[in-house]
Amino acid sequence: MKGKLNSKLLKYWLFAFLLISGCERIGDDREKITSRISALNEADNKANLAGILACYADTIVFSTPGKSDLRGKAAIEKNYVQLFSANRLDIKIGISSIDIGKSIVTVQGFVTGRRIANDQTTSNIYDQYIMSLSKNKNGDWLITKLNWWPVHNQE
Repeated sequence: MKGKLNSKLLKYWLFAFLLISGCERIGDDREKITSRISALNEADNKANLAGILACYADTIVFSTPGKSDLRGKAAIEKNYVQLFSANRLDIKIGISSIDIGKSIVTVQGFVTGRRIANDQTTSNIYDQYIMSLSKNKNGDWLITKLNWWPVHNQE
């Protein structure tokens, strides 16, 4: 009887350890993912091209309504250079949900704020997005796919 009890107790503790270990990993991943999105937000607002590109995987696919997909960092860089040559951003990237899988994460959220043109004309922004992130070989979460669309854009 005592052997069976010890065996059950051992199984219980092993299960609890694995459960806690898994939760810590997910919590750690969640923190890294939110940090990545915060870094992108900060880089967007500072027009920091190197900081922006560091958030994206080399294979990034960037989709916006009514435009052809941008594929790869070179296309993303060209798009941002064009954006920042005529505007600056004052935005906040919010997170509505994070779904963590084994090798991919899906994040849904919104972007609010303003786009300020060189002539000081301001456009209010309220967009939604869905992004996918994957871990690279260094364990860093990078954005591999970004779909965004305006919910309400006032000129």
